[in-house]
Amino acid sequence: MLGASVFELYKEGGALTRSDDVLIATGFVVSFIVAYGVVKIFIAIIARYGLKPFGWYRIASALALFAFIAARFL
Repeated sequence: MLGASVFELYKEGGALTRSDDVLIATGFVVSFIVAYGVVKIFIAIIARYGLKPFGWYRIASALALFAFIAARFL
């Protein structure tokens, strides 16, 4: 993400204004705080329950996706 953001800023940097800099900085800070919180909560859930519920969730999601795709083709 950082590489893509730096590349995009390099490519479009001349079109940015001072207010865009504030919006980008605000978005970065908010995204960092939210990501930190989500990772902290996810690690707490993993420590308490392990990866088994997450694995079952992924299997159920995959089966639902395959059923949806199959229904569209039939």
